[in-house]
Amino acid sequence: MEAELLKFNNEIVDIKDHYEYLISNKEKFLKESDKSKYQFDGGYSTNVPEMDSTLSTIFVSTLSQDFKRSIEEAHFTNGLDSVFFNLYHKYDLIEQVYTNSAQFVSRVYPSYDAKNLVDKNLDITKFNFYYLGDAKHNPSKGPVWIPEAYVDPAGRGWILSLIHPVYDGEKLFAVLGIDFSIDDIIQRYLDDEQGKLLIVNSKGDIVAAKTQAIEALSMPPLKNFVYRETIQMDNFRISDFNLFNSRAKK
Repeated sequence: MEAELLKFNNEIVDIKDHYEYLISNKEKFLKESDKSKYQFDGGYSTNVPEMDSTLSTIFVSTLSQDFKRSIEEAHFTNGLDSVFFNLYHKYDLIEQVYTNSAQFVSRVYPSYDAKNLVDKNLDITKFNFYYLGDAKHNPSKGPVWIPEAYVDPAGRGWILSLIHPVYDGEKLFAVLGIDFSIDDIIQRYLDDEQGKLLIVNSKGDIVAAKTQAIEALSMPPLKNFVYRETIQMDNFRISDFNLFNSRAKK
């Protein structure tokens, strides 16, 4: 399993190299970009998954100090869409591919309903899948596996993330990410094991489990969980999936 997951280190490095190529030639790609590819309602791109499966979702937070510059960034990095699309469809384990920039521009593939899930004032730089890639936490500037799993805001269950910083010279420009569903990982490698299996962390949070184990503990399905409110902070853990809070704990 470890060897298979480590191959994604090379994949994210390849994306990083392409990303930095776009940045180093941003004037050229901005001029050549199709400005009509994405339309925006405030900071949210208006496309939905049913419209065009090749498009990402783009979100620009109100914290951007220069909205026009952020939109220009979205335009000259449109070349990431095809790269994200190809990688996502290359591996069954990948749940999503994304980038979050210092200019508060987020691009996520496949697309999702960001307007109803993401707060317009979101500070993406406060999230672990951004700040763990910065120079303070990652001085080597290489790929980083986030050590703790979290519940995905778009309803994909517990997620494991691989991230990589993207630099413009010596300045952190953005952080790339590839997300993997822990449920899919467990099903792939432990599906043949017998019993009502579940995996918990040190705090009692259930990060993966077979359906029978979840039902035995009187908990809601992990895979279908969605947030009831927009995401506003780096706070993904919820008590619904904590072993110590299970109604069946006695």
